[in-house]
Amino acid sequence: MAGLDRASFPQALSGGYIEEYNFDVGEGCFDFRVEALNNGAPSSYAVSCRHVSLLEYRDDQLGAIGERLQLTELWIEDAPERSPSEEWQLLLSLWDLAHIRVRCGSVVIDGVPLR
Repeated sequence: MAGLDRASFPQALSGGYIEEYNFDVGEGCFDFRVEALNNGAPSSYAVSCRHVSLLEYRDDQLGAIGERLQLTELWIEDAPERSPSEEWQLLLSLWDLAHIRVRCGSVVIDGVPLR
C-alpha cells in the first residue's frame, strides 16, 4: 500500500466498483471496499473514514440500484490543513447521478492513514 498517497488516491479508486460498504453509527466509521483496475491490473482497496462528523447522500434520480455501486469519481474536497473543521472532506460520485459527501477526522486505506 506504500504507493497510494493523497495525490493518487482519487485516481486509483475512480471508475471502480464499491463492492461492500458499512456505516457504523456507534463507532462513527464509514467503511467501503473498492475493486478497480489500475494499469490493467485488478486492485482492491479497503477505505475507512473514521471519526465521521457528516455523512450525506444525495440521489439525482439514481432509482433502483444493484449490488455494486460504480464509483465514477472521487474527490478530496479538503484536507485537514485547509479545512476550517480540520477534517478530511471527500465526495464520492456514483454513476454521476448520486453523491456521498463525507467529513471525517481520518482516512485509512488498507490499514495505512492517508497523509
